[in-house]
Amino acid sequence: MSIMLDYIVCYSLMCADPNERPSCEEALSHPWLNDRRNLERRRLQHFRNQVHETSAVLEDYVDWSRIQHISFAFSLLLIFGSYSAVITYVFNIGKASELNVNELMSHLRDEFDEIYERVYESVDQLMDFLGDFTSSLWDYVTFRN
Repeated sequence: MSIMLDYIVCYSLMCADPNERPSCEEALSHPWLNDRRNLERRRLQHFRNQVHETSAVLEDYVDWSRIQHISFAFSLLLIFGSYSAVITYVFNIGKASELNVNELMSHLRDEFDEIYERVYESVDQLMDFLGDFTSSLWDYVTFRN
């Protein structure tokens, strides 16, 4: 850790003045970045941290009772089933065994066309309203003057 602090603080990497900071070549040649033993030590420490985190999760999982394991598996099945049900409902498609790619594409195209028509109609209505409003406002302003 002291090599890293030396690299960041003492090597002037934190200095605001670029003239006082080391060049790229000088910074990259620092032992904290190039020392093989230091790199291996950092890699090993990272690996140990990952193993420790994973083992903590697995220890909790191992301590579960049989009913907790069954409940967890059932929950996963329920989540995946719900997800697939939502997808089929949102896209209004049949069961996976009845699904045909051409039918799906046709259905999606029809839904897109329907949505496009609704949006186009809404924009037309908005433009008509704005036109009428602007005209009424213009009449009101010119009438008052």
